[in-house]
Amino acid sequence: MGFIHRHKNAALLLAVVVVAGLAASLSARTRADEAEQPKLTYRFEGKTLTALDETGKEKWTKRFDSDIGKIVLEGDYLFVVTGKSVLLLTPLSGIERWKSRAEGVTKVEVREPRALISGSRLIVAVDIVTGKEDWRYKAAKDIESYVIHDDRFMVVKTPQRVVVLDYGDGKRAINTMIGKGQKYLKSQALGPMLLLHLEDKIRLWNPARRKELPEIKTSAIKDRRDEDLPKALKEMLDKVTSRKEQDRVVGMAELVFMKSKEGKLLLLAGLKSEDEDVVSAAQNVMRSMAEYSRSNGEFLAATTHGVLEELSAADSSGTIEKAFYTAYYEKYSYEMPDPETTLKVLVTMLSFADKDGRGHAIQTLELLTGKTLDYKHTDSLRQRSKAVKKWDKWLSAYQGRFVWDIPARKIKVRE
Repeated sequence: MGFIHRHKNAALLLAVVVVAGLAASLSARTRADEAEQPKLTYRFEGKTLTALDETGKEKWTKRFDSDIGKIVLEGDYLFVVTGKSVLLLTPLSGIERWKSRAEGVTKVEVREPRALISGSRLIVAVDIVTGKEDWRYKAAKDIESYVIHDDRFMVVKTPQRVVVLDYGDGKRAINTMIGKGQKYLKSQALGPMLLLHLEDKIRLWNPARRKELPEIKTSAIKDRRDEDLPKALKEMLDKVTSRKEQDRVVGMAELVFMKSKEGKLLLLAGLKSEDEDVVSAAQNVMRSMAEYSRSNGEFLAATTHGVLEELSAADSSGTIEKAFYTAYYEKYSYEMPDPETTLKVLVTMLSFADKDGRGHAIQTLELLTGKTLDYKHTDSLRQRSKAVKKWDKWLSAYQGRFVWDIPARKIKVRE
């Protein structure tokens, strides 16, 4: 996840990862879809599709080999579903970009770099640029639903069965039965770990190894709320620091669900306790997570990041996030990168990253410097360019004077 793979600020402050992860996403391009374009509406009848401008004037029309069943407009992509094919058109001109043979299509979804074309028992992943089929999955029974987690794996639900596919190549990572009488609720990802929520338990998986981890009983989660906070935290600390990696992973997953008597996250209640021993136990959990975040075991490290993100997202006070970084800086502050390089990388991203990258960059800049300089990642290219000039001017004005303020987790200007 780098430290962030969603639109949350759960882990943007770790500058080591900011420089390594965000710099890697730099791209010397701007998105064509950022330009202001006329808005069109589309209507179809029989085999004919027509595009209309805001005044109702016809801009273009196109006729197909068979009747149109539905159209899907998503961003820069206009899909036309007929009885025999799915076609991708350019919305403004109606030019055909590619055509894929498919029957019985009920849904088309853009998940770059692919388009997902699905029917009652089939999912086909097509390269969004070329229209070439990347992979397909055929189910034995009707597909009830599917969910994609972080563009890494797809969870497909059919009656009494859950199948997990590697989103990159469509290969099965998990194929498991849901017992009779058990109600499947949802799937959830914590980094590379996948959770299948049932009514009475949570099943945990390591899809990369096709391995199931010890499950979490829902009753155990609820029962833990009635325990004394010190006892509950001691048990959690024992799990998180277990010798066995899989027990540590399960223990951290439980942290996402465990709550105190007052209904607060168990870890948050511990960090805010007036009992020094309780606070110490909670901080020891964070120290372990800080260490695991740099673990040589890729699965453990990535899971730690996913758990931290979930915990931080549920804690609006920022206490959990602060405790983690405090623990991290205690151990690894000597490895912090040059602050000026960090800022330059982030400012460069304001111009050349995609929308998500720009959002992460300005969010990180604000957290590290307390400034935005009127930059908004959703503004037009012209507005963003004006704001970037302000950032460039600010960097030049204080060149050579940027230093880390480790306790405050900020970059400041040396007087």
